[in-house]
Amino acid sequence: MNQPLWTKSFTLLVIANLFVFMGFQMLIPTIPPYIQSLGASGFEIGLATSLFSIGAVIIRPFIGYFLEYKERRALVIIGAVGLLLFTVVYPISQLVFIFLFIRLLHGIGWGWSTTVNGTAAVDIVPNQRLGEGMGYFGLSATIGMIIAPSLGIFLFQLLSLYQQY
Repeated sequence: MNQPLWTKSFTLLVIANLFVFMGFQMLIPTIPPYIQSLGASGFEIGLATSLFSIGAVIIRPFIGYFLEYKERRALVIIGAVGLLLFTVVYPISQLVFIFLFIRLLHGIGWGWSTTVNGTAAVDIVPNQRLGEGMGYFGLSATIGMIIAPSLGIFLFQLLSLYQQY
């Protein structure tokens, strides 16, 4: 007997994963011009990407430990809230140093969230439908990566235009 794949938990996790990847991909083309508008040098613009990646790599072993001993649902929620907070704080950081620090924290949130979400998806999907379920879960990331860069550029240009008036 086939167990249902599209449960409430799985559906919400797929949607959350879509938005996690959209939030990340929207920032890729918009971070460099934004930090440059704050007066960042070329080195500091590159550092914004590097710090994000460093944060993501550093947190993953710790998240692996947490996943063994903590409730997954709480870890998923903490990751999602963290990503939202760090993303919302970018526009109010007007100093390059603070922006770079937030970028490091955002990388930690990204590493946390992507690791926890993938593990939670494996737990939720019935074993008989693991390939299918993880395919849909991965597709949510791919769709986010397809849509978000153009949407990010559009919103960045729209807000830049709006701020001129």
